[in-house]
Amino acid sequence: MHRTGVTMIELLMALVIFSLVMTAVFTTFSQGRKGAEEAMTNLDINMDLQRISDRLQGDIREASGVGDQFPPFLVPGVEKTKKTDDPDNSMVLYKVEYDFKKLPPFAGNDKFFTIWIASYSLKQDLLPAGSPPTTASRPYYLLIESHPLLPTGALDPSKRVLETLNQKGKDIEIDRLIFYRYKATATTAAGTKSIPTGRCVFFDLAMTRYDKKGTYDEKYTGKITTSVQVRGSMPEGL
Repeated sequence: MHRTGVTMIELLMALVIFSLVMTAVFTTFSQGRKGAEEAMTNLDINMDLQRISDRLQGDIREASGVGDQFPPFLVPGVEKTKKTDDPDNSMVLYKVEYDFKKLPPFAGNDKFFTIWIASYSLKQDLLPAGSPPTTASRPYYLLIESHPLLPTGALDPSKRVLETLNQKGKDIEIDRLIFYRYKATATTAAGTKSIPTGRCVFFDLAMTRYDKKGTYDEKYTGKITTSVQVRGSMPEGL
């Protein structure tokens, strides 16, 4: 009587082949999942980058004026040497809020508008949890401090408003944010040329992942460099 079946060697070979196939499938799936997670985290950087850029552009565009000294005026090319923690790296904006319910005549220093002064500055943050100890520098967060002016022209500390644009301790942090303006004319190697006025504010923004292991150059960084023209104006006589 002839019997058919599978020998032990054939069974072992089938198991080995099955294990190899499943290992290849698992490896491919695992790498695909890691790639998708990397892409989603990098997308988060781009979204945070765009969110902060949109906020800054909106604030500058809707401002009534810019501070005399901040952002500083630079010759083209010098902005590349500026650092986030430079003492003069800040921005001061003025915004006028009108109250048309008030009618003249006004007594003393009373006016039908309130001027707000907003100061934008960078503060160093703590490293997010899990960051490698070899990170060269700590990231930054953007602090916005706003005060209304009293009729006397002094700041009103009782109505001070503090705000940060990005949460402290996140895995995505600000690495670089430089505020600057260009002088009305500048002399370069190509000669003297006209450039935007003091009402045009530039900023360089870069954000980097700190949760990924490896050197700084191996981490994903998103960057934006743009300029915005102040559209508003201060009340007459100011």
